[in-house]
Amino acid sequence: MWDAICGIAAKTVISIQPLLKHNYRSVLGHKCRGKCISGEAICNAGLDVMLDHKLKPWLIECNHSPSFGVDTPLDLNIK
Repeated sequence: MWDAICGIAAKTVISIQPLLKHNYRSVLGHKCRGKCISGEAICNAGLDVMLDHKLKPWLIECNHSPSFGVDTPLDLNIK
């Protein structure tokens, strides 16, 4: 099951890589000349995965900017 979830995560990152590259270059274009600059840009993506009755994982959504805030008691219990 974990191998399948890791596969979903890897394929998702590969599929959004061109968009991430474009966004990073648009922000860091003056600093980035085709090189990867460590620590210059970080992207957190939240992957929502659901397991079916056979424990097969299914990607539900990918959040570009997941919330890490704890604004309600429910958030505190979940996060």
